[in-house]
Amino acid sequence: MERTDKYRKDQEQENILEKINRILEPLEIKEIQRFDSPLKKTLFIIGPPRGATTLLHQLVAETGVFGYISNYLARFWAAPYIGALQEKALNIRTKKDMSYQSDYGRTSGWYEPHQFNYFWKKWYRYDEDHQMKSEIIDCIDQVVFRQEIAALESVFEAPMVFKSLYCGLQIPFLRRTLKKSKFVICTRDPLYQAQSILLGRKAFFGDYSGWFSLKPPEYYELVKKSPYEQVAGQVYYILKAIGNAIADLSATEYVIIDHSDLIGNPHAQIRSVLQLAGLSATEEIMNRIPESFENRNRQTITDTEWEKLKSAVESWFSGRDSIDILLE
Repeated sequence: MERTDKYRKDQEQENILEKINRILEPLEIKEIQRFDSPLKKTLFIIGPPRGATTLLHQLVAETGVFGYISNYLARFWAAPYIGALQEKALNIRTKKDMSYQSDYGRTSGWYEPHQFNYFWKKWYRYDEDHQMKSEIIDCIDQVVFRQEIAALESVFEAPMVFKSLYCGLQIPFLRRTLKKSKFVICTRDPLYQAQSILLGRKAFFGDYSGWFSLKPPEYYELVKKSPYEQVAGQVYYILKAIGNAIADLSATEYVIIDHSDLIGNPHAQIRSVLQLAGLSATEEIMNRIPESFENRNRQTITDTEWEKLKSAVESWFSGRDSIDILLE
């Protein structure tokens, strides 16, 4: 579906950036050949859409002890190492406070974190849903992929953190390719999460019929249902896919952070992320983190729509919460 004016891409700008990236890509491949694998842990912030992954990304970036993809660096999706070197030379990340604001995953300011979707789409190849098939995974140049992450790590001299919903459906690949990968899984009350996805559909496409964000493997099944059942099922199946993947992980390879805990006590959640990365929660780091955030879990659709959504969520979750689905 065509996007609304507010979220429609500037095609002229897209074409210019595409040309720049294609020019830089051969040089990027040459420059990263001297790298092997990341020396430090690589963190991935994942989960269903509208689960405060962007807020957590901003908080983690604010600690100052992780490398992350900024809005500036994201323009170099086919040459991120070159982009990171240029960004460093221009001193674009001169210390500024995070806004802790975003618009459906988009942050403002060159220095704020970006989800780097074009980079992941360059590496991941999909059919209609966003979980790669095994035959596609086998075609990925894992050596160059590792070199890209290792090269970025070398610029920041810190563990890299990526927020990517796409990566939530590629855990086996990431774990196999990046041996030190760790996962931060964001959850939220499924009713409010599904409502937020509905509102995202309306913002991007003008109504509830357009698909918004990540497509789980059961996408073909979901598109036959009502929009209310689609968004509830979308949250459910993404959680199931992540849950199936982390069943093979040890308890030291991931943490689960719920929306209510993140906004109510961000200090505790940042400590758990730092621990996952093998870093200390120093006083200097924690002084950068706000004490709390506003809880926006409230009904914002009509009563009729709310009842339809509640019924759809109940049909999928049967009284269970998101963490139950992840761990069952």
